[in-house]
Amino acid sequence: MKEKIKSKKSISGTKKEMIILWITFAVYILSVSIISIFHEPWYDEAQAWVIARDASYYEMLFKLPHIECHPSLWWLWLSIFAKAGVPYLVGLKIAAIIPMGVGVWFLLFKSRFPWFIKIFIPFNFFLFFQNGVISRGYAITFMGFMILATLWNKKHIRPVRTVLVIMLICATSAYGLILMFGLTVVWLYEIIVKNGRSFNNIFSKLKKYIPAFSALLIMAVFIAARLIPVKNVAVQMSEEKSPFIAKLLYMLFVAIPDCILTSVLTDDKSIGSVTLLNFNNFMMAAMGVVLMILISRIKKYKKSLFEFIIPYSLMSVCAGLIYFYAHHLVIVASFVLFWLWICEDRVKMVGNKRLTFKNTTGKVTGPLKSKNSSEDELDLTFLVRLILILSLMIPISWTVYSSVLEVKRNYSSGVEFSNYIKENQLEELSILYAPATADEGSKEEGDFKISSSNLPVVAALLPEADNFYRFYDGKNWVLYSINKYPSNEDRLKNYKEWARMGYPDIVIGDFDYNQIIKKAGLKDSKDDADSDTEPEYACIQVLKGAKVYKYYQEYPTVAAAKKVYIKKELLEKYNLKEIDWTKEK
Repeated sequence: MKEKIKSKKSISGTKKEMIILWITFAVYILSVSIISIFHEPWYDEAQAWVIARDASYYEMLFKLPHIECHPSLWWLWLSIFAKAGVPYLVGLKIAAIIPMGVGVWFLLFKSRFPWFIKIFIPFNFFLFFQNGVISRGYAITFMGFMILATLWNKKHIRPVRTVLVIMLICATSAYGLILMFGLTVVWLYEIIVKNGRSFNNIFSKLKKYIPAFSALLIMAVFIAARLIPVKNVAVQMSEEKSPFIAKLLYMLFVAIPDCILTSVLTDDKSIGSVTLLNFNNFMMAAMGVVLMILISRIKKYKKSLFEFIIPYSLMSVCAGLIYFYAHHLVIVASFVLFWLWICEDRVKMVGNKRLTFKNTTGKVTGPLKSKNSSEDELDLTFLVRLILILSLMIPISWTVYSSVLEVKRNYSSGVEFSNYIKENQLEELSILYAPATADEGSKEEGDFKISSSNLPVVAALLPEADNFYRFYDGKNWVLYSINKYPSNEDRLKNYKEWARMGYPDIVIGDFDYNQIIKKAGLKDSKDDADSDTEPEYACIQVLKGAKVYKYYQEYPTVAAAKKVYIKKELLEKYNLKEIDWTKEK
């Protein structure tokens, strides 16, 4: 009984510490909610919401994962709000804040980290801004890792609960699936090693795990099968062709420091765009190597390295072979936090030992001198705490800077555009969002990637508008992007449908609609157009928005910003004025 009371106290702390933790939790929820009010959702967020709102559950479970290369759980979670008619800007943000709040609660009140460390962790850039303010499915990934950390060291006692949480993480992302595969391999290894080489002993111990592991295997195979990409998936075709070894080195030695100390990967870019050959990046990578070596030498972490190396190595290899963007670093941060948590738990289970490793260079004096050993050991308690504080403060500075930019500037232009449409009652007009062009070097180069544009950004905000130029997915006309290069047949069908709809009333982006008519086979060239039927367009709005990442935001110039055009004949009807975009700020 005394052991239980002592253990509980070590988690919860004193009454004063509990008050501090509750204040921290309240500040996190309040501050992330306030900054979220100023956040204008961008393409990834809008795409997920429109899928959740418009797609059927069959499409979310069986069709779209092959194209989006993402499990269905985030869409299914969003659909609870979207299909119930909850406003986009409310439902999307609540859907992210709920799992992030649950994860932060588990972190603050269930982990054994010192309270003076715990109060800083929730304000890490990737946990506060990239996954709290910005709404992504990785919020559920983070929550899953925090719950799993409370169960992992008791997994042999509570296998069913542990497997259920593993299944939850598998369903959140492809990298969640890979990491959980690695952890399950470690778990099976532990069962085999603990029961010696006798097959009978191993089998008798495995029997109680068979139902849970069987269910996990079935679910994992189902998710993995759904993630096999269809031909011509855009994300694969547009990936930078950096050497595999460069990507692998980034994942192994730089990705973790990039979560807490360094900024090798700037903006929300792919690791395929990173070079470690310039001096700044090389020095930051060197810092990462030193940090990894330091962690691996600490006794309480060294004993659990197997649980870190196997899953993380698998993830690193897959990231190098496929793709990995800066926003995926939240998965790295969540997994590392999970691993540190289970290491801390094990130390508490065997007593509060100091962090030491053998000093091989002679006697040590000063604050790094071990106080609990007669041997000359280097006491890392002071040094590790110093590094921890720096590792917590730097990401918080990223959070503060990004939050200030979020308040001052548009992260995306969708809200600004939709407000303009509503204020001027233009919902009945037809709207064309200029389609993206095929990527350089692809076989479709120079053609329109007709199935993809930023249409979801505005379609999510204008559910009442029904005159958008939609995308053809091979069966239905949809408002979310189809992230693959369509077949020639589907592309032609899309061209013909857009041509049938006629010249749009509103065009977002600089786009020559005559090209659609030409590609639909209805005329040979722009010169053949009937000047009496081709309308003139007037610029009515300039849309400016830019993603924020740490200290980085490349805000577009007026020339690079999206322009909104309307048929000149409609200006008087809706009491609108043409603007000279060159004079806009």
